[in-house]
Formats: sequence, C-alpha cells, structure tokens
Amino acid sequence: MKLGLVIQYYDSRNDVRELVAQISKLHTCCIFASEQDCANVKEPIEKRSFSGNHKSFKARLLRKIFHWFGTIPKSHNNFLITEMFKLSWLNQKQQKAGRKRLQWRMRLPNFFHIERLHKLSANIDQTPIEDIDAFLFITEICNDFFLAKVLKTKTPAYAYVYSWDHPCKHTNLPRNLTGYFTWNSQIAEDLHELLDIPTEKIISTGATQLSYIADYLNTEKTNENESNYIIFGCSVGYPEFVTQEVKLISKIANILKKVSPSTKLIVRPYPFLGNWKFYDALREHSNIEFDDEYRKGKKDKSLTNKDIWEKLHLMDNALAFLHTGTTLGLECCYLNCPSLFIDLEDFNYGVDHSHPLHLSKFIHQYQLDKYLNLDSYPNTIRKTEDLEPHLKEVTSNPSPYLPYNNFVASNTPLRKLEDIAKHMVQAMQQTSI
Repeated sequence: MKLGLVIQYYDSRNDVRELVAQISKLHTCCIFASEQDCANVKEPIEKRSFSGNHKSFKARLLRKIFHWFGTIPKSHNNFLITEMFKLSWLNQKQQKAGRKRLQWRMRLPNFFHIERLHKLSANIDQTPIEDIDAFLFITEICNDFFLAKVLKTKTPAYAYVYSWDHPCKHTNLPRNLTGYFTWNSQIAEDLHELLDIPTEKIISTGATQLSYIADYLNTEKTNENESNYIIFGCSVGYPEFVTQEVKLISKIANILKKVSPSTKLIVRPYPFLGNWKFYDALREHSNIEFDDEYRKGKKDKSLTNKDIWEKLHLMDNALAFLHTGTTLGLECCYLNCPSLFIDLEDFNYGVDHSHPLHLSKFIHQYQLDKYLNLDSYPNTIRKTEDLEPHLKEVTSNPSPYLPYNNFVASNTPLRKLEDIAKHMVQAMQQTSI
C-alpha cells in the first residue's frame, strides 16, 4: 500500500516528522505539501509539491466566497481568536483593516460549506495522485483544492486532528472524509457536536503531541535536589492579549515574593509570539527568571528532543505550573507538578471586559472550558484575592491539587508514537483500494 501524507509546519512539529518516519517504516509513503514544506523535508522520502492553477480567477473567487460566507464551527469564539492570531504577524495598519474585515465576517451569514467548495473546485489542482492508495491529512488541512481532487477520485482519505482545539476553530474539515483520527473520545464528540462529523467515522488513536511524555516518564531520571520554583507558561500570541498576560504575571510575581520570598517564578514565553520584547517589563522583577534558552540561535521554531526532555523535566520538578490556557497546562497534568488554571474574573487587565480582545475571551475558549476550567477542583482560580492563599498552599502542600491532574490526564491515555502510527495505518488498510 502506498500512502499519501499531506502535511504542513514540518519544520516546527517534531511529532509530525516522527509520525511520518514511523508510517514510512510500515508502508511506502509520499509527502504532499507546499514547495516550502517539501524543501524542509530532508529525509529520503518521496515528496510532491501541489501543482495546478491555484491562483486562477475561479480559484481566487471560490476562496473569497468561502472566506466571507464559509461555515464556521459552532464555537465561534475559538474561530475569532484564531483569526485574530493570524493578524498578529501583520503591521499595525494591516491589523486594523483585518479586524474590521473580521467584524464583518462574524456578522455575515455562513452558508457556504467546505464540501460545496470541494465540489466546485475539483479540477483546479493538478498534482499527480494516481499511484496513491490512501491519504492521511494532518490538520490544519493546508490545501482545499488538493483535497477536492482527492475526494473526486474517491481515494480513501483520513484526517488526523492534530490538536485538541482544531475541531473548535477550523472551518475546512468536511463530513465526507473516509475517517478522522483524534486524541480521545471527547475530541471525537467535539468533531460531531461542532462540525457535524458522523461519529461512526471517528477513531480515537491517541495524541502524538503527548507521546514525548510517555517517553519521558519511561526514562530513568537522576535524583533531584529540592526544587523551589513555580512556572508560568505563557499562552497567547496576539499582542493585545500578551500585554494583559504580562500584567497578570507581574501581579503573581509580587504576591509570590510576599508569600514565599525564596521561590522563583520561571516564565516560559509563548514560542510562536513573533516579538518577545513584550516580556521585557517582567525582567524588572527580582524573583522572575526566563525559560527561553530553547529558542536562542534557532532559525525555525522547532524543538530538539533534548529541548522537549528539558522542558518536561523542568515542569516535573516545579512546585506548580500556572497558566491561562496553554497546552503545557494539560501536559503538566501527567507529571508531579500541580497545574493551576488562572481565570481571574475581577482582575483589572487594563481593557474593558466587553472588549473583544479582553483576555477572558481567550481563557474561555471551548476546549479550555470543557477540559481545564473545572470548578470541581481547587486548581481553577477565579478571584484575585485567592491567588495568595493558593500560592501559599501549593508551595507547601501540593496534594490537594493533584486529583485535578489525574482527572485531566485520564481523558487522553499516553501512547507511544509508533503505536499511534500503527493504529492509523491499520485503519487505513481496511479501506484502501
């Protein structure tokens, strides 16, 4: 069987590179991607960049129609946050214009389903695929015209929902794929509830992003000296959100210095934020240190396996991990470090609470409210006045906070990446032509 693997962000997703390597051990594979992503593939594997007139009048018109009227997930807030993040790479004038367009986009009817776009664009892509028996798309699906061609040929096509928030924010996941692979049964529910994907098409295989934790936990580690630090994992990449998160971190640093003067607050910057100068104001705090060595000297945003191990080791030995919605807060739940979700309803972020860019809009994304923002455990902190007693408690007695970790971790059992790859391939074998 020859498999087509449709990818993007190959240079920055270590687990995608390893998933490709594991699948290619089992079957002959060909990578399909943009020219840039194909250039990033150094491994000896066949690759083809997308071809066809993707900039024709018809292609541009269909893109425009879908941009303005395409269906969006029922979790509208996630879609809005994602589109705002895309604007963060533009200059101020472009961002302002982009925000106005986005406001209109949210008001317009969204009746143009991705499946309709596929039917109307099936002849645009001209990439040769006749020798491929089945396809695996890794979300976000990077080329709708290529998928349209695949669907027209009726070649089995699967998608691996790469992240827990992808069902909540992506607009181009069609109902007529052969099947979907997800982290767990809860994310399978999200696909069905938010995007109307039939449940019988969804298979839970495990999370490639979390496979490194399984490897870490199975590694023999040397005895550690007593740790005396808390980590704050930055969650946001849009400048207006970042300035609010920095203000929150500053508040936490001041409280921590009061309740535990010898405890350091280690700040891990958001890796995909283009400009880390937003964090410079935090360097004035004597009890703040930065975990930022992993990006120094890098030309891309990838992490080495050594970087990943050191990240997990740092979290594993921390007194606590604080955050407002980073995936690291979920990863931490598999370790010995209490994960605390910060959702301060009364904190003055310097932005009116009704503003679309108030940090609470990020904090209350669909997947965060469903999986991490849990009132039944003490780990969710909602009042500013509660920061001090929680910081006192967690630095001296972490045990009340660990049941939350165990509950969150139980949603997605850890699996080795090679086992996830085998599970996917077995499913694709059953429907290949």
